[in-house]
Amino acid sequence: MRPGDRITAIERVVGVEEKQSKFSGRLVLQYVEACYYNQRSELIARALGTCTRHERKAAREAGKYKEIVQHEYTSEERDRIDQVVLDEPKNIRGANVRYWEDVKEGEELPTIARLRWSTSRSRQRTSEAK
Repeated sequence: MRPGDRITAIERVVGVEEKQSKFSGRLVLQYVEACYYNQRSELIARALGTCTRHERKAAREAGKYKEIVQHEYTSEERDRIDQVVLDEPKNIRGANVRYWEDVKEGEELPTIARLRWSTSRSRQRTSEAK
C-alpha cells in the first residue's frame, strides 16, 4: 500500500450459524469476510469477523440487566464534567510524547471525562441547555 492509493472494501457473509442462548433465546452468529483492494484491483488485505444477532424481545424479557440502575447526575456533577471537557484542549500533548521514564511518582495527571450517555440522556441534556 502506498500514499495516494484508493482502497475499496468488499464485505460478504461467508457463514451463518443459529444457536440457543439463555440470555436472548435464538442467537445467530454471522461470519463475514472483508477484502480490501487497491486501484489496480490487487488484494491488499483480508479480514474475517463475527457478528452476533440476538432476539431483542427475548433478551428484554430475560431481564439480565434489570438490576442495573442508571446514575442520575446532579447539576453540580454535570457542571464539573462540562468544565473537565472544556479544559481538555490545554492538556492535549500532541507531538509531545509522554514516556514512562518522564512520569514522576506521585505526579497528578489531568482528569479526562468519559461518560456513558444514552441517546435519551443526550437529548435531555441538550433540551436543558436551551
